[in-house]
Amino acid sequence: MYVLELTAVDRSVTYHRVLYWVRKSNHWPHKAEFYSLSDRLLKTCLYQKFERMAGRVRPTRLVMQDALRKGEESALEYADMRLRDLPDKIFTKDYLKRLE
Repeated sequence: MYVLELTAVDRSVTYHRVLYWVRKSNHWPHKAEFYSLSDRLLKTCLYQKFERMAGRVRPTRLVMQDALRKGEESALEYADMRLRDLPDKIFTKDYLKRLE
């Protein structure tokens, strides 16, 4: 596995640091660990059930494990994924606030 360490450059982000495991054989994600500014593990994401979708093989099941509440997890399952162009502005905090 390759292990990438991603560190935030802005203190206002939710996760200050992310450790991201990627398989050397095919570059598929394996897991990610999300840490707070105080370097406390908050969540772990496991990437599972790889299938061809929207032109490439992708994980279609993500399991988010809560490190603060042992035994609690959420699963996201993707089906019928479609690619589309989205403007950069929708990925800003200001734009996301309008969706509340």
